[in-house]
Amino acid sequence: LECASFAISAGFVVVRMIKLILTAALYVGRIDTPFLAPGVGRAGNFELDNYPRIFLKEILSHEAHRHPYIDLLGVIYLMKLRHGDNFGNRSGATWRLIFVYSLMPWLHKYRIHDVLEEQQKTFIRKKKTTS
Repeated sequence: LECASFAISAGFVVVRMIKLILTAALYVGRIDTPFLAPGVGRAGNFELDNYPRIFLKEILSHEAHRHPYIDLLGVIYLMKLRHGDNFGNRSGATWRLIFVYSLMPWLHKYRIHDVLEEQQKTFIRKKKTTS
């Protein structure tokens, strides 16, 4: 079974090499089109070498299934497990807020706005329950 897999792989390499040499021979005199440009080796619906498109589809499908926020959350959980109580303490959160406010001062008004809204909601709830 491994010999067949090796033979198939070698066959694909040889066939692709022949296709690329054929495409290079056909485009040897064209200086207006780069050799590896999109559309080179295409005649109507027939495409001589479709492996770059297959490769691009594979990359896009893998990228579409990556979830950077979940990856980041996993890193945070692992760091918390590794460092225990020394990770994510109050002083670290304070330093993070200092850096965020110094680099992005416009976020400060949203943070205060949210806190004030929450305080107003709790004040209104308390007022309704006492009256």
